[in-house]
Amino acid sequence: LNVRENLVLGVEQRFSRWGFLRRRAIRNAASEVLRPLHGLVASDQLVATCDRNTRQTIELLRAVLASRVLGIERPVILLDEPTAALDAASGRLVMQLLRDVTVKSDRAVLVVTHDHRIFDFADRIIHMDDGRITRITATSEREAA
Repeated sequence: LNVRENLVLGVEQRFSRWGFLRRRAIRNAASEVLRPLHGLVASDQLVATCDRNTRQTIELLRAVLASRVLGIERPVILLDEPTAALDAASGRLVMQLLRDVTVKSDRAVLVVTHDHRIFDFADRIIHMDDGRITRITATSEREAA
């Protein structure tokens, strides 16, 4: 599958009419979701030829597209280690995409991570040890320190 086809997996029925896929609608939706990548991946590129970082980013974008297409506007997005397998640049890109999605739609994102590189994207950091909250740090407190 190419990137565009991969993005609509699971929601193809929303892009069909009388049993036929509306390719223009798919192309437009994929282009909209891929816009933040600024041309880093072509919509007709085969996913199998993409590196691991790009594939994980496409996975996140598929979830974003599915929520838009299905009209699922959840107030909270929960992510477990979304940048664990990514290099630093790709991790920052994923977090920027998440920030853009959440700011535009007035959603909250809860990220469970060990990756201190993404702390700059947080409004609040809750530190835990053995399942207990040990400290809560707001962004303003970190900037003052």
